[in-house]
Amino acid sequence: MAPAPRFSPEEQEARILDAAQQCIEETSLLDFTMAAVAKTAGISMGSVYKHVRRKEDVLVALATNMYRRMLPVWQTILQMPLSFPEHMMGIFLVTPEKMHQYKFGVHLEKLIINEAVLQRASTHWIRELVNAELRFDNTFKDEVSKAVEQGELLVSAEEADTLREEMCVGLWSLHVGFWQVDYHIQTRRLIGMDVPQTFPLDPQHPFVQAGCRLINSFPWKQPLDQARIPDICTLLDAEGLR
Repeated sequence: MAPAPRFSPEEQEARILDAAQQCIEETSLLDFTMAAVAKTAGISMGSVYKHVRRKEDVLVALATNMYRRMLPVWQTILQMPLSFPEHMMGIFLVTPEKMHQYKFGVHLEKLIINEAVLQRASTHWIRELVNAELRFDNTFKDEVSKAVEQGELLVSAEEADTLREEMCVGLWSLHVGFWQVDYHIQTRRLIGMDVPQTFPLDPQHPFVQAGCRLINSFPWKQPLDQARIPDICTLLDAEGLR
């Protein structure tokens, strides 16, 4: 009789992802190897390949795991004693590294939107990634629906569906776009250029002001008051999110 496996499938997957994190931190997102992941996890290569078939699977699996753990952080912001426009500003004010599970989280996000990476990843992990992303979308849309029902957002029920999509696309595009641009600028440090740190964002930062304008373009019963932005920062500081 063959000996029982040392780890359950769930334990194996967790060990593989923990090992991948360690290997990437020791090398880079591009230079880690599947052999190193297996050795660090203490699992045979055959067992590793049952969970992740190639490096692209590892990257997508790590991103999926990161998004799953980011959602409770997002929900923490949405549950703060703030109006919904202030909740949205809170999401703008978070420092990216405080949201991510991994030190390389921001760079991982940039890498896994590359079509060449996704084309080589397995359907299973792409589906898991999409499901994790959809939980973010659905959580946000549920909050918008609640704002409509409670009279905080002044639109009819017929307009609510269209507005949810507009808000989701507009706010998320501005948010993610700024992170991408800022981290591109920060790479200038690699050639010795003196680039000031962006985060935590100052309430007067142009991105914060642009976010305020976008948020207030929607028909709120009580628009976002810029004087409240420092108070939002204080709440985020208390949660360790700045």
